[in-house]
Amino acid sequence: MKIKKIFRATAIGEPHSPERMHADAMNGEVLKKIEDDSGYSFITASSEPAIGSVMESIIGMIKDVDVVIADMRFENLNVYYEVGLAHALKKHVIFLCPEGTRPPFDVANLAYILYDKDFALKDRSYLAGRLINDLKNTLKKLETASEDELSGYLAYPNILKDIPTTATEDMLSKILSEISNLEGLVTMGTQNQNMVSGELIKGEDEVFKEMAKAVENAEKSIRTTRFSPKTVMGRQNEFFDLICDIIKQKERRGILINECHRIISPNDEKKLKEVTSIVKSNLGHNFTVHLSQHAYSFETAIIDKKIAFVNFTKEGNLASASLKFTNPTIARYFAEIFDNILKSSYHTISCKDISIYDNAVEEDIKKKFYEGLN
Repeated sequence: MKIKKIFRATAIGEPHSPERMHADAMNGEVLKKIEDDSGYSFITASSEPAIGSVMESIIGMIKDVDVVIADMRFENLNVYYEVGLAHALKKHVIFLCPEGTRPPFDVANLAYILYDKDFALKDRSYLAGRLINDLKNTLKKLETASEDELSGYLAYPNILKDIPTTATEDMLSKILSEISNLEGLVTMGTQNQNMVSGELIKGEDEVFKEMAKAVENAEKSIRTTRFSPKTVMGRQNEFFDLICDIIKQKERRGILINECHRIISPNDEKKLKEVTSIVKSNLGHNFTVHLSQHAYSFETAIIDKKIAFVNFTKEGNLASASLKFTNPTIARYFAEIFDNILKSSYHTISCKDISIYDNAVEEDIKKKFYEGLN
């Protein structure tokens, strides 16, 4: 394959931030020298003016290049997303990773180049030279590689090669439409000073503390998910106990919760106890548990269609960070996403329809849970 244009997926960051200093050093000390010497053209999301939405511009750039280089230094979410777009568009990806790290598990078998994260220090400039040589050699190898060798730079080539390009583009168009819609909602919220748009919450305990506070103040509806294999039982008991007893607590205060939904993916046997505990605590009440065989890389909670949490996780955490939206328009948007996910549930347990929790009820729940687990 002939390589001319290369997309660089990297964290950019604010001026003078570690991300910006690293990105500028990588560009000036490494990529610019490769450009001058080898004739390759490197582009990034910020090196060309965006036409239309930002995401539309990025997709267009990735679609137009021959290779994508992904710098994993800061484990940036935008970089992960751009790598996913690259693979969906059947682009070959080279990962750049600081020594001591490697790409995420799903793509750890693909080609990657290790480098010293301090390569840009003046008294260690030979490190930049080493990275230049490694990257130039890898690009040269790509240009002369056989079809089998090329597969080392493309995730799941046997699957992706069977997907028509038009189908891939249709899929990306739908994703872009959803993102553009949300982007517009967020922008609308930030332009109106009377509306709070989004707040970043970091740390598992902090995230669950904020969600518990929102659930405690719920007046009409609660929507929550548990896609991760990890159960909140024994880890975030205050939140879990609140979820189990919230309707009864509200009734004692004269508040009637019209609907309470929790989607649970049965991808770990320990989560069966979470399902049964919720059902036992809400017999005869408007609480519905939905079992879904789909597991997503995020969790969400929507309270009264006024507040929405979108939680992100890293290994070992129930939630490492959360975006909290208090813009009702955005919250309603996420409620629609939640309700669409409900349609893919393979089993629904309506606590309102269960007056007595006996062996028959328990066996039915176990049967349906293990059906999804297996």
